[in-house]
Amino acid sequence: MAGLMCCDQNGLCLKCKGDMNPLLSGSYTVVIRLASQLKGFEGNTSSVMLTIETSNYTEVVKQYDGHTVVMKSPSASSNISVDSKLLGDVHGKEDVRSNDHLREEVETNGIE
Repeated sequence: MAGLMCCDQNGLCLKCKGDMNPLLSGSYTVVIRLASQLKGFEGNTSSVMLTIETSNYTEVVKQYDGHTVVMKSPSASSNISVDSKLLGDVHGKEDVRSNDHLREEVETNGIE
């Protein structure tokens, strides 16, 4: 994983690790709210998840209990290396976990 960010209901960055720009926290919060207004999702932000893909990175944006969570990882085709300690710093552990495991953990336990 390249980065992780958690934003409050107002779009303010609560926690940011790795290759994430905390100045963009409000933009991520707004874009997930706008996506929740699409037909079929009206007012139900918990069922909306956005994936933003570039040639170098993939970012997943989702809201959990009013908090916007952004996970950034290198794209499969990129040559960008990931600091293996980053994920350990996020969790306070030294092991490396997948994005799926992170998503599951955030849904189960929330972000501290």
